[in-house]
Amino acid sequence: MAESLFGTATPAVVNATDSVAYSMGTQFVPAVDGTITHGRWRFPTTALVGVTIGVFQVAGTVTLGTKAFSSPVAGAWNEVAFDTPIPVTAGTAYRVAIWTPSHYTATTSYPWPVNSGNLTAPNTNGWFITGPSLVMPTTQSGNSASYFADVVFEPAGAGASAAPAGIAVAVAPGTPATALNRSAAPAGLAVPSALGVPSVSGAVVVPAGLAAAAALGQPTAALNRSATPAGLAVAVQLGAPSPVEPPQTAGSGARIVTTTRQAALVTRTPGRITR
Repeated sequence: MAESLFGTATPAVVNATDSVAYSMGTQFVPAVDGTITHGRWRFPTTALVGVTIGVFQVAGTVTLGTKAFSSPVAGAWNEVAFDTPIPVTAGTAYRVAIWTPSHYTATTSYPWPVNSGNLTAPNTNGWFITGPSLVMPTTQSGNSASYFADVVFEPAGAGASAAPAGIAVAVAPGTPATALNRSAAPAGLAVPSALGVPSVSGAVVVPAGLAAAAALGQPTAALNRSATPAGLAVAVQLGAPSPVEPPQTAGSGARIVTTTRQAALVTRTPGRITR
């Protein structure tokens, strides 16, 4: 489930200006690995053009991603999707910051820290710097202000989702899939997958419908619980009986890996399935 720091909070000052351009932001630390999919900011009531938001890793002042808002609504929360989701690591400090040419929103003496889901904005917060373009702000507010720069955070393994064009998505084994796709088993349960790995057809089965280790791209002798409806290998236990299909005889395209009932997890990795 998507998480953010400030939700729909309303700033105490909704249209501040110091007649200078600022980069202004919030430091945060995720408790788990995940991705930043969007940037958020509560815009002032004055209409602004050219506002940009970005995510920075504090150590090394590394710019991880930026994006300009397009046709934002004044006096409201606005979101913009980064071109590529930004991976973030548990326990690492980041700053999300906006660049505004003039006006901004703020609440002084903000009640830091903010704890929201897996995100924490610590006491050392409210960051700004003047300048003509977006950079990571490095001066801390003297009055503990919040400037309401925010993110949309997706924890890793939060659940399966439909993947376009058969591209694998991050899922947690056993979590319900929101749609049957290349990262879900026929029963709709998520299976391990690697982000961005193209799904290819083919798996292998053994006689009597027993699940076997399979290599992606090999022909399927028969559809059983070691393959999705599209013939894609999924996580199974070696030697586990197929719960629905009757015993089957391996065809000419099948390769018997083992018929011993041993417990081993089959996971999908780029280009192959290993155990």
